[in-house]
Amino acid sequence: MTNVAIIYSMYGHVDKLASSLQASVTPTLPIATPGLLEDPDGILLGIPTRFGMLPAQVKGLFDACGGLWTGGEIIGKPCGIFFSSNQVDLRS
Repeated sequence: MTNVAIIYSMYGHVDKLASSLQASVTPTLPIATPGLLEDPDGILLGIPTRFGMLPAQVKGLFDACGGLWTGGEIIGKPCGIFFSSNQVDLRS
């Protein structure tokens, strides 16, 4: 069984979460492309939020996967997602 973990970690928070989920996650992961998602049996996404939204880099990956979706290459693949977020206290 082949699985893919896609981790986008600008400041290291999502990388720390990923490391606690799977000890074998390394900082030498390849850059994610739609082609990377064709063959695995499952996908795990680690994503930070940027002002309550996905980072543009992650949205760009999702947008580029339209061909996989319309071609049915990702139908039936289990997918998990975890994220890191924060808020600014504007009251102080």
